Amino acid sequence: MFAIGSVVGPAPYPEMVGYFQSVIGHEAREQFLKATGKLPNKVVACVGGGSNAMGMFSGFMDDESVEKVGVEPAG
Repeated sequence: MFAIGSVVGPAPYPEMVGYFQSVIGHEAREQFLKATGKLPNKVVACVGGGSNAMGMFSGFMDDESVEKVGVEPAG
């Protein structure tokens, strides 16, 4: 049973979350390329539980020219 959205816990949870969230990054990459004809210079994602960052960065992992920035909100 998949019960958490963070990239934590025993296997296979981190791999499952990464796979499910990867749709976000791949879709963002495709849409950005379609809209601009190039890749972004930088991609920014929240790193709180890791799922947002893992999802967004997954679409750009093989693109060395794209800077990946993880941010953590304070509060």
